[in-house]
Amino acid sequence: MTKDILKSSSIMLVSILIANVFAYFLQVYFGRVLGPIDYGTFGTLMSILMILSVPISVVGNVVTKFVSKFKAREEYGKINSFVFSAVRKLFIYGLFGFFVIAILSPFITSYINIDSKLPIIFVGATLVFSVMLPITRGALQGLQKFNDLAFNNVFESIIRFILGVVLLKFGLGVNGAVLSYGLGYLFAFLIAFVSLRFLFGKEDRKIDVSEIYNYTYPVLIAIACLSILINFPTILVKHYFSSLESGYWNAALTISRLIGFVGAAFSGVMFANVAEGHERKEETRHFLNKSLIYVSICSLGFLGLIWLFPEFVVRLLFSSGYEGSVVLLKAMGLVLVFNSLNLLIINYELILKRFKVVILLVILTILETGLIFLLHNTLLDIIYIMLGVNFIVFVVELIRTSNLLSRFQHHH
Repeated sequence: MTKDILKSSSIMLVSILIANVFAYFLQVYFGRVLGPIDYGTFGTLMSILMILSVPISVVGNVVTKFVSKFKAREEYGKINSFVFSAVRKLFIYGLFGFFVIAILSPFITSYINIDSKLPIIFVGATLVFSVMLPITRGALQGLQKFNDLAFNNVFESIIRFILGVVLLKFGLGVNGAVLSYGLGYLFAFLIAFVSLRFLFGKEDRKIDVSEIYNYTYPVLIAIACLSILINFPTILVKHYFSSLESGYWNAALTISRLIGFVGAAFSGVMFANVAEGHERKEETRHFLNKSLIYVSICSLGFLGLIWLFPEFVVRLLFSSGYEGSVVLLKAMGLVLVFNSLNLLIINYELILKRFKVVILLVILTILETGLIFLLHNTLLDIIYIMLGVNFIVFVVELIRTSNLLSRFQHHH
């Protein structure tokens, strides 16, 4: 079983690394073509999109859990009904989100200090394109089709890279950069159906929807908090600081997100295995333990690189003009290390329906946001607040899961 999770995680990790090679070349291209000021605007828009996409990412987790459950019971007709029903509902959510964003665009542009409403409109359009992708990916993950899921990750990144370069060549600037993400989501969603075509024609509408909703709401709150902890400070930075400083912030955050991608690879594989194992009443803690070890090794390795050679890393990825990011990079990298480990532990608890973690996340999300509102003299002040909150989450959750394991072993 350890070999299986390591093999599957390795496949996902390699695909994410390949995808991120293209993603980082694209970020380098955006950063160099747009410059620090427009790149800061782009990063802020992406943070807004990530927060708005929280319900969508939660749906991906929910799809993974219930597809894993139906797979364990070999109820493939239910998988078909569940997936296509989710696609229809999420598309409606995307359209609703687009109109809400369009209506609120004057207020948003004023708050983040940009001149045009058009980039905000493109964020809304990207939301429409992105709403359905987590459903097909969640299905692939729940079915443990990790090779197909890995291909989908790489395909999306390559398509986005090509579109991003072309759209900026045509002079679309920030608008083209945002739209390249939306179109990448759309093409990746469509290609996923090649792997899911075996479900076509299998239909079973007898699904307990109440169970799905009861699981979705606390997961939605938890994932929203995790997203806000990392992404909302970027919006506040764009509001409180200059556009140039916002550009430095986004460059440091973009580089540090490499650490988060490692955690996401292991989290995705662990999620599917734990969901199926839990459905079969098997002990699943070893999945978490192994994933924590692997993520710690990979994350600390990359953190060591950016601690030893921060100037080199910034110059390699963003060239000249981003020297102000160097001083932020070490602390930001540490934030993402703890955030990656938190993602693993919290996802594990959510799969097992241990929803007390939601209360902790809500309290600390409010705490972080409040502290940033009060204490934002420098960019490092904000990073230290983020670091402190993520560290508290890590320590508390590590203690809680250890205690829960001891109770489990004593009970059995």
